[in-house]
Amino acid sequence: MAISVAIALLIQFWYIAIGIALVVGIFFYQNRQNKKTTNSVQEEPTPNLVKAQNTITSQPNDDKTVHTPINHVVTADKHKTLRGPKLACGYYYGEIILLAWLDGSNQAKTIPQYFRSRYGLNSVASKTKLIKDGLIITSDVQTSLKKLKVTDLKKILSTNNKKISGKKQELIERISTTVEPKKYEPLLPQSYSLSADGQQLAENNQLFIWAHQNVKSSLTPISDLIGHEHDAGSPAEITIKVIQQQLTDSLQSQHDFGRAYGYAKEIADISEQINNEQTLKYLFLALWLDYPNFAYFDETRHYWIHRYPISTGPQPIQVDLINYHQQYQVSKQQIEANVSHFYQYFNPYFPDGLYIKTNLVQIATSAITDTPDEFIKKEHDFIEHKIPQKQIITDFSVNN
Repeated sequence: MAISVAIALLIQFWYIAIGIALVVGIFFYQNRQNKKTTNSVQEEPTPNLVKAQNTITSQPNDDKTVHTPINHVVTADKHKTLRGPKLACGYYYGEIILLAWLDGSNQAKTIPQYFRSRYGLNSVASKTKLIKDGLIITSDVQTSLKKLKVTDLKKILSTNNKKISGKKQELIERISTTVEPKKYEPLLPQSYSLSADGQQLAENNQLFIWAHQNVKSSLTPISDLIGHEHDAGSPAEITIKVIQQQLTDSLQSQHDFGRAYGYAKEIADISEQINNEQTLKYLFLALWLDYPNFAYFDETRHYWIHRYPISTGPQPIQVDLINYHQQYQVSKQQIEANVSHFYQYFNPYFPDGLYIKTNLVQIATSAITDTPDEFIKKEHDFIEHKIPQKQIITDFSVNN
């Protein structure tokens, strides 16, 4: 009897053990499946985004932008890179600009933030790449000595009990020949310079370096010059040619007088370096685009007036024209010649019957000869009286 009871208890414990084992097995199996599902969701790539820890905010002229990974700007309609496509030489245009910036820079100097925000570069990685490719080298002792001031050279000689009189080159030679290098080399500024290959690369892509140093407006990003680096002409001439096309497009296809004004002003600023007559030509064009103070007209020929606060202070374009006049003395013949240029190239983009089309000479003369108050009053009179009121639609999105 006792044996039978023992066998029955053993069988019960056996079933209980099997049940527990099944429950534990099912628990671990479900837990493992859940982990797989979670990992698969985490590993699924996010469309149109590149993984990165750091984010940047796009340029002011990029519409509908959001915070995005470095080197990328996501807009409502497309995904594009700030740094643009690689040039024919195998480098990004921002790396060419960085190459020029590093030339002569102290090694301890921090690379400006704009190389990241404007040109989409990881500046440290790009610098390392340029050095590895042999385009950037560390300056030698003689070059570093030449970068020191005379007072610093004399201090080195004085510390080492050497004669301190003489010209700068004599001081450098005295240090090189009479002072142990270990006593002054740690004091020398360690700077970068371009190798022969680096100099050649910079020379072949001078357009981007020049534009970085001279184009102040963000209306025309330097990336717009990609593909023009081997065009005929100086960097200024090539840049002006590209902006001229953008100006024409803004008038021809968009009827955007405000943007066209910006392009005209940009060309005038660049032209100051190469062609005074062209400077005047585009200053007048900017004036005639800005004078009525409207941004565009729609397909119904209504004028959308942006009433910016212009009641006090001189207009920037008038200031530029007055400065030009003071320096070069603008003649009546020059004004009339620029009016002819306007009619030849830009007349088709202005609506028929527009007041300024028949008063270009008067407007130009007023900008040069009138006081700011008189000029502004005439501008207000134009808006209030010369445009038929039924054709004016005020844009109240702009604060008065």
